[in-house]
Amino acid sequence: MSDQLLSVPLKVSSEIDITTPLKACLKQKAYRPLEAEWFQEFEKLRNLSVDKSLSKSQASVETLSRYYDQLASLHEKNLGNIPNLSLYWESSLEKGGFFGGKYYTYSSNLEFERVSVLYNIGALQSSLGAEYRASNNDEGLKNAAKCYQNAAGIFLNLCETKQETLGITEGYTLTNDLNPDALTALAALMLAQAQEMFVTKAILDSMKDGIVAKLCAQAEDLYKDAIIKLKKDNVRSLWESTWMNHAKGKQLAFEGLSQYFQSKVCGTKKLIGEQLGRLTMALDLLKKSQDKLGAGGFVTKFIVEAEKQYSMAKKDNDMIYLELVPPAEKLDPIDRVASARLAKALPCPEKLSSNFKDIFEGMAIDPNAVNPPTLKSIFGNTVQALGKYVEKKLLTPENK
Repeated sequence: MSDQLLSVPLKVSSEIDITTPLKACLKQKAYRPLEAEWFQEFEKLRNLSVDKSLSKSQASVETLSRYYDQLASLHEKNLGNIPNLSLYWESSLEKGGFFGGKYYTYSSNLEFERVSVLYNIGALQSSLGAEYRASNNDEGLKNAAKCYQNAAGIFLNLCETKQETLGITEGYTLTNDLNPDALTALAALMLAQAQEMFVTKAILDSMKDGIVAKLCAQAEDLYKDAIIKLKKDNVRSLWESTWMNHAKGKQLAFEGLSQYFQSKVCGTKKLIGEQLGRLTMALDLLKKSQDKLGAGGFVTKFIVEAEKQYSMAKKDNDMIYLELVPPAEKLDPIDRVASARLAKALPCPEKLSSNFKDIFEGMAIDPNAVNPPTLKSIFGNTVQALGKYVEKKLLTPENK
């Protein structure tokens, strides 16, 4: 199952000199010491994080997570907009009008960098989910489901971003991949794919047909919800032309599979008329899904199985049971049991990396740099007494 899965493209940035403006800003805010090796390590971590050849691996997720945690740590220092810093990030989705290219945004605020990196962690999780799924084993499916649930949690977390905190450079606007409606749609799609992983695992584990039918019904509903969100007028132009077709194909597939597995429950109970009715419905839905997803995938396999089951059941009904076959509208809907919706958006932890160590841990505000020492702060009352002595003894009328 699950031959085709959608992955969110990464936002693109470029290497810049981040050290000079950052160091100057920290110095102006009286942070000390400002060790050169700390800034070298920070810039190296950033360059790794914006590398266009970033692999689809857990190691890459960890790299991005370390950089995100470091940016979160710097965010606590309230640096605000940093003079002479120009952070560039392209949209991961929208193309730049008639001449192609990508829409992009500039900012002088590390909060914008942090948000963009978090987006890329979610996007990379979506790609990693597809990589894990390809292994087609128990561990791979568990990891894939977790990746998609992590991605959903990240995209929902980003919905809470306040644009006014991002320091967008005048003349630019926030790219639409960070629009709350776009992020909500991506989260919904990730949850549908996570539920798909649970369905796939249930089938591989030969779970009871009634349970699989309910899991499939939840996958159908999640894809239906994703389609509604993807079709919103203000974001529908962002998606690749194949995305909507893919999501609709998956919705039809899981609606068909829920009927197929429920038909097997009917067969076990010798409800042959209902079994044939559900198989008829399943075949119609699965063939519509195949038209959208293409032949040769998991849908094709279940069409073959459903046709075989239908032929056997029809033969038994014609010769033995002679039951009426109810039309689709007369069939009871598959139970929507809340416990069958296993896919949940996982919340973002406070720290994303496994062993975060703050590069600037040894740096703090130096009080002397904030308020340079004066004679009075050094010698206290001695300076005051000396001043009075000078005034009394030396600045007499005859000496003035």
